Amino acid sequence: MTSLKGTKVAMIRTISLLVAFAAIPAFAYTPPSQQQLDLSAESFQLRDGVVADPARSAVYVMTRAGVQAIDVEGGDTLWTTDAAQRPVGLYGDQLVALATPEAAGRLKLALLDVRTGQVVTTISAGLPEGVSATVVDGPGRQFQAGLNVAGGAFFQWRSVGRPLVGAPVVAGELPSVQQVQEGVLQLNPAAGEATAVDRAAAPKPPAFRFDLAADEQLAGVQGRQFRAGDDRHVLATEKRSGSDGFNRYRWTLHDRVGGAIGSVDRPVSTAPFFVSGATLVHEAGPVLRRLDTGDFETKGLRLVAADLRSGVELWSVDLRDTAYRGVLPP
Repeated sequence: MTSLKGTKVAMIRTISLLVAFAAIPAFAYTPPSQQQLDLSAESFQLRDGVVADPARSAVYVMTRAGVQAIDVEGGDTLWTTDAAQRPVGLYGDQLVALATPEAAGRLKLALLDVRTGQVVTTISAGLPEGVSATVVDGPGRQFQAGLNVAGGAFFQWRSVGRPLVGAPVVAGELPSVQQVQEGVLQLNPAAGEATAVDRAAAPKPPAFRFDLAADEQLAGVQGRQFRAGDDRHVLATEKRSGSDGFNRYRWTLHDRVGGAIGSVDRPVSTAPFFVSGATLVHEAGPVLRRLDTGDFETKGLRLVAADLRSGVELWSVDLRDTAYRGVLPP
């Protein structure tokens, strides 16, 4: 028979253990090292939901299943996760991605280990009234996001909306005013928090102009010129003479120092792109065309990789389009 004194001692020990375990955090967040931050400085957002990671020869994309990491050279899937939906940028060895918020007016971010896709930590924060941090756009509204890691982790957002009031606007009874709100949040991953900071005081993201200004263009190169997402290569595009087929444009890729490195034929004059070795990776818009057989070919928004030496398509992945393409009020 257990004595009363023994029962008290056991209870005290149990309570002591519970208190000790309660004092231990659920996880110990490890911030990126300076070396990892330096590597991630080469990364960039190619388009909404696509983040390129040249240092690891990888790209992180938004698909209907969540976030997918792809090896650029081989096209192999490195990992997938549904814990987040929209990649935004790299913070060292962690991918910052938008996740579906728990409630309206809230922002939810997941920081994913770039090696495994596992969630390292999550961050939740409030947003101003009228701002919805959804992973895809809705009727009359957009939520744009970016990440600047100069001196910390700064999440930059921009919300664009227009009231959906329908026919009265056409009749001139109500104004249709575009509403734009912007802000910057400094992320604190260790605490799982984000703090609003003054936009004027926050680090400014580098300006990016897709087409090359006259004084930036490569000499002796024909066609319109555009810069890669990391500004390491130049795309010169020309309409193929006499071409009435599907691929009406010739893209010639140039190394800024070494000259032309290869070319491919494409149906559009240009698109966001970057080059890794001899592999061209670019956005490809939705396609609907009739084939010679009479059948129709339908493709959605994709990320496509092609070999610049042969022009052969190496791999492609369907992207989840963030733009709203549904109907609007009359």
